[in-house]
Amino acid sequence: MKLLRMAHNFLSRFTGSGLDLRKEDWEKQYQQGDWDFFKTEENRYQAIAKWIQAGSVLDLGCGEGWLRRYIPTQVHLTGVDISSFAIEKARAQFPWSEGNEWIVGDVSQIEIDQTFSVVLFNESLNYCTHPMEQVARWLKQVAPGGILLLSLYDCQQNRSILRQLDKRWPANQKELIREDEKKFWTLVVIRTSV
Repeated sequence: MKLLRMAHNFLSRFTGSGLDLRKEDWEKQYQQGDWDFFKTEENRYQAIAKWIQAGSVLDLGCGEGWLRRYIPTQVHLTGVDISSFAIEKARAQFPWSEGNEWIVGDVSQIEIDQTFSVVLFNESLNYCTHPMEQVARWLKQVAPGGILLLSLYDCQQNRSILRQLDKRWPANQKELIREDEKKFWTLVVIRTSV
């Protein structure tokens, strides 16, 4: 089974399918601090936050909830992550905001029965085994006139995902976000009709 997951993860670089990581992989990575660098990526969070000024946001793969630092307090934030360790850190860091809801769950399986002004995949779509299926699924949770936001780090696998997205859901807007000369992301905005 481990060999199959390794092969899938290798091929995902070329096919645009997502990486295959298990819950215990995520728990270990968060406990070791492997994702602590996210809190230093201010340019990306600021670029995302300019699209989130009111209403409600569903942050799929929210990690430790760093987005909360960048969006207005009146925005209701629902964060979902597979790592209970990351969600507990989010709850501990942001207890002051009553507009937060932190949920432990697998983005590919969890059911949330409401719509949001913004649904966000911030560096998380590429970890879904079937990224296009997840985009189609979560687009249904975007309120009329709302947006689906996707932030993808620049690498071969994510460029393949972006090409697939363009074929099915042409972006209303794309933005290149740079942290430095070597590190950048593409921010994709897909607006739903009213």
